[in-house]
Amino acid sequence: MKISEILEAMAVVEITFMPITILLSALYNLPGMIIGLMLGVIVFSVIAMIASNRILTSQRARLVDPEDHPELYEVLREVTWKAGTKMPRLVLVPVGVPNSFTTGMGSDNATLALTYGTLRSLNIDEIKALMGHEMGHIINGDVLPYTVASFLSGTLVSVPMKMGKTEGAFFGLFARPAGWIIKIATNPEDEFAADYRALPLVGKDPLISALRKVENAVELRPLKDSNPAMAPLYAVNPFKGLEWTKSFSHHPPTEERISYIEEAWREMNENSSD
Repeated sequence: MKISEILEAMAVVEITFMPITILLSALYNLPGMIIGLMLGVIVFSVIAMIASNRILTSQRARLVDPEDHPELYEVLREVTWKAGTKMPRLVLVPVGVPNSFTTGMGSDNATLALTYGTLRSLNIDEIKALMGHEMGHIINGDVLPYTVASFLSGTLVSVPMKMGKTEGAFFGLFARPAGWIIKIATNPEDEFAADYRALPLVGKDPLISALRKVENAVELRPLKDSNPAMAPLYAVNPFKGLEWTKSFSHHPPTEERISYIEEAWREMNENSSD
């Protein structure tokens, strides 16, 4: 687990609980501030331990049996070996639309998830490309802060969702702070960076093809009954086009990512030929 991952995730928790820290500081000055910071550390530790499992449970993820999907494991081993990282756990999520995400306690303890739709709609090279994108997030240290942020915001927005309210003032009361947590913890540039990391692992064409297929699929069949705070974890926003999920939007337009991939690939080849 990278120190940068821990610090970034802790910052998300501390900022989220900042009103409590400010209140304690106002009431008790320096001791209150210290108590507030200590409370943030304790809360972070608890969240870090349970967040990934809760996310996987909410997405109904199931561990992939190597005997049932030997080709998937072979591809994952190849991508992991090229990336020089520890092999993540591999799970499948019962969603018919192709997509992927990574969650976990850090780069050394990650879980890579593929939807069932990925296996049906993408060829093996495109599946490998999605794995490469997720491996890019692992290499870049995005896993823990994204997991913590999605868990915190997801817990907030689940309150009105369980009551069947996904619009109006009541929903906004929970959605605004939940969306704020996502905004402070994530950065659209992280998607470009993960795509860049994936290029040497999987190549340009499969990555572009995979992103286009996933983009087309989520436009036709966006997720409607899942927690929108999970959006930043996915390779492509699975809630695309749904008005009530916009405050959780994180991804840059896919066509911008594809243009970036093409330019980055061109520069990589030019530099390697020099």
